[in-house]
Amino acid sequence: MTKNNKNNILQTVVIGDIMLDKYVYGTVERVSPESCCPILKETSYDYQLGGAANVAKQLKRLGEDVILIGIIGSDQNGEHVKAILKQENINCSFLVSTGAITICKTRYINHLRQQMFRKDSEVPLTYTPKEEQKIIEYISKSPVNSIVISDYNKGTISKSLCKNIICLANKLGINVIVDIKETDINKYQGASVVKGNKKEIERLLDQIPHKENIEEALAQLRIALNTRYLVMTCGEEGILAIDNNKTIIRFPSQKQTVHDVTGAGDIVTSYLSYLSNKKELSFDQILYYSNKAANIKVERFGNSYVGINEVMETSSKLISATEFNMLKLGGTIVFTNGCFDIIHAGHIDLLQKAKKEGNILVVGLNSDESIKRIKGNNRPINSLDLRIQMLSAIQYVDYIIVFNEDTPIKIIEAIKPNVLVKGGDYKLDNIVGADYISANGGRVLTIPFIHKVSTTHIINKIKL
Repeated sequence: MTKNNKNNILQTVVIGDIMLDKYVYGTVERVSPESCCPILKETSYDYQLGGAANVAKQLKRLGEDVILIGIIGSDQNGEHVKAILKQENINCSFLVSTGAITICKTRYINHLRQQMFRKDSEVPLTYTPKEEQKIIEYISKSPVNSIVISDYNKGTISKSLCKNIICLANKLGINVIVDIKETDINKYQGASVVKGNKKEIERLLDQIPHKENIEEALAQLRIALNTRYLVMTCGEEGILAIDNNKTIIRFPSQKQTVHDVTGAGDIVTSYLSYLSNKKELSFDQILYYSNKAANIKVERFGNSYVGINEVMETSSKLISATEFNMLKLGGTIVFTNGCFDIIHAGHIDLLQKAKKEGNILVVGLNSDESIKRIKGNNRPINSLDLRIQMLSAIQYVDYIIVFNEDTPIKIIEAIKPNVLVKGGDYKLDNIVGADYISANGGRVLTIPFIHKVSTTHIINKIKL
């Protein structure tokens, strides 16, 4: 990713549809006799920034020097927007007030923190040609490092303004991240990153002839958009991107309780922009952390902020292969794997001796689904969460990586351990990944059992 290096002072421009999110809280104790609908007895209310303003808030709290460009109405909701922007210390000198109303989404929330329904108040808010020209002039003369276009199709981002911003940014070497809403491919052509959710990307795909294979279709769409990276958020399925080498980068959603998806897309947009300015990160790392930030967000209510320390947190022994590689650990990495269903003396002996073969011991742990396929529907005895807790308590284990496949070969190829260890019941020819490790200069060894015990033996003994 390139930067505008004309000045040392770097600024992020966020431009797009500004919204106010209003939350009305209350209790529901009875149903209306008039229409059989629940009656919300209002107890309090709250205001939050939405749309482009939420992106600006996230970036400001991440430490960026942000200027927000957008339109609000000359009404009470507009005053609320300005008050919150002032509180967040966001530069809004380019904020335009019109005679129209401010876009506002009002959510009605019951005492269980459940959204009962939402009311939207909006009219199209558009710039005059003169105002659009002022925006272009500002970008051309200012030390802008990155531009985020947050297009909710509410009128702020016209086709001409979008294209002119992207064209100018490309001339100046400025990153442009666009969060799309419309189906007009020409509007977004040339941006550094074009991001949309699954439904929005699929609508763009309908505009071009493409193959049924999703990867080939996305490759064609990326070319049509003339973007370096096309990013698609897929809700519970995670996130994926395709680059100019037709390489698909994909990360699943992490397991979490989905409490509120409001603002998750804004979080991804914010992190794509923020991390794109970090020279030390590759795009797959940027995408990974952006996805992780969204996963943290959906566990929280409203347009909650997600801090960089939370996203970069690696204190847990549970880690992904990608996250492990980002740690760039030195020393000798040892890898072993198994179900570790009922921890016994044989497991402890294996892990203790494996750790002595290097500095860092990584344990590949079969998921519940993987174990069921291998050992039958009556296994595992202990769920994945419990098995992670037990392994995490063992001092010899440094990191745990869960895999859903039948073998850990993908993990082995991803983290490239120096030593591969298995129990004494394995022959070298039958150890998954042995050929790969040996071919890359590593060692493969088996550790003889000193305790004639196994999980299966324990289960059979209990049955007796």
